[in-house]
Amino acid sequence: MKVSVIGCGNIAATHVNALSKLNNIQLVAFVDTDFEKAEKMASEYMAEAYSDYRKMLDEIKPDSVHICTPHYLHKEMSLACLSKNINVICEKPCVILPEELPELIKAQNESDAVYGVCLQNRYNDSVKQAIKVIRAQDLGRIIGIKGNVLWKRDIKYYSDSWHGKLKLEGGGTLINQAIHTLDLMSYIVGKEPEYVTGHIFNDNFRGLIETEDTVGARLDYGDGLIGILNATTGFSTDANAEITVYMEKGEILISALDAYLKDEEGNIKKISSVQNEEIIGKAYWGSGHISLIRDFYSSIEEGEKFSIDAYEAAKVMKVIWSIYESSKSGETIKI
Repeated sequence: MKVSVIGCGNIAATHVNALSKLNNIQLVAFVDTDFEKAEKMASEYMAEAYSDYRKMLDEIKPDSVHICTPHYLHKEMSLACLSKNINVICEKPCVILPEELPELIKAQNESDAVYGVCLQNRYNDSVKQAIKVIRAQDLGRIIGIKGNVLWKRDIKYYSDSWHGKLKLEGGGTLINQAIHTLDLMSYIVGKEPEYVTGHIFNDNFRGLIETEDTVGARLDYGDGLIGILNATTGFSTDANAEITVYMEKGEILISALDAYLKDEEGNIKKISSVQNEEIIGKAYWGSGHISLIRDFYSSIEEGEKFSIDAYEAAKVMKVIWSIYESSKSGETIKI
């Protein structure tokens, strides 16, 4: 299968690393507006380099494309690929504005291609094993869930052409970093929140960036089940993101690589295991990229929709936009 990568920044290397572990994949082209970046990656894989992704689509005619570009380009590039029936796996977020979502869903519905969004933490072994325990109901029902994301992004991170710029990034910590934990919270609970109350702040680089670096949100899932999200990129280091699931008869702590069960007596048991070869990119991201990308290509081979398509990825986006709306209005928002 001929595969092209659009965008040659840090996350592209993670995708390429995962692709290198799959069979029957031929990397044929790399695209970046910084042509030197495209040339460098292309030379490593004996592929073609481009600065114009539309020219690449017309000339290379790839079977599949990985979109690893700044957020504001995701919709435009996804639509261009889907219109040519080229399979797409797009980095999160799939879109940055609510009005873009219907366009993406329409394009997906009208295309013969498979569309997927990279919400890879659903594939972390820690998450999969925790969900097995939760679904077995030995600990009773979920009564609460908490997500913490404490990462560090310095001013150099915001010195490029798009990070920290509202129209290009769509937001800050919430839409870029905390999106994975927010997605997992609803994925673990098994439903989206009915109401959200959110607050966003710029505590670290006030006046230097347009987006938030700190987020707090209360998620009401109904039936008394409350979720709390705390996230910041103003911490002193990149700590593992953590989710704690509070259940009637115990707790489950889920981090990027590990999951632990704590029963009513306070006994703690590790319930997940990750091999080093499964970790690509940064460890605090988790270990889900390889499994997600492998599953995406299995979907193509089997002629099936990918599990995290535009419809599924839209769920967390609606929560994100509601948190932003709540912070702006000061009101609780019904989703």
